[in-house]
Amino acid sequence: MTSELAETNADRQQAVAQQIRAGVPWGVFIECAYKDPATFDPKNAGEKQDHYEQRRQAASAICARCVVIEQCLAEAYKLKDYDTFRGGLTGDERRSTAKQRAGAAIRRLRANKI
Repeated sequence: MTSELAETNADRQQAVAQQIRAGVPWGVFIECAYKDPATFDPKNAGEKQDHYEQRRQAASAICARCVVIEQCLAEAYKLKDYDTFRGGLTGDERRSTAKQRAGAAIRRLRANKI
C-alpha cells in the first residue's frame, strides 16, 4: 500500500511538473488552498505552546502532501517571508536556514577566490 501511494504521488508530481513547464502557474496546485489559513499563521502572543504545536503539525502534514512544496519554499525564501508556515517550514526555521544558506554561499565564494 505504501509503495502504491508513493508511485501515485510520484506520478502526480510528474504530471504537475509537465503542466508547470507548459505554463500553468504552480500556485494552482497548492495543497493548502482550501484549508483554514489560520493553520499556517505564526505563533500568536497569547497562544499556548501545545495549541501552536498542533497547528504546526497540521500545517506540516498538509505541506508533506503538496506536490509543489519546493516551489512554495523557494518563493518564501525569494520574498523573505519569515512570518507564515510555508514550504513545510515555520518562518523561524526558514530564517535560520536562510542564514545558513547565505553563510554557505559566502564560504563557497571565498573558497573560490584565490
